[in-house]
Amino acid sequence: WLAHSERLCWRSFCLDFYLRRFPLLKKKRPPPSWEQ
Repeated sequence: WLAHSERLCWRSFCLDFYLRRFPLLKKKRPPPSWEQ
């Protein structure tokens, strides 16, 4: 479960970074491939 937890944390970090760096793209484009 630890690896899964770390993966979720990393995904949250990526998602947060993605939304902060590309605040406009989240409305124009679908979620990145790693989100699925």
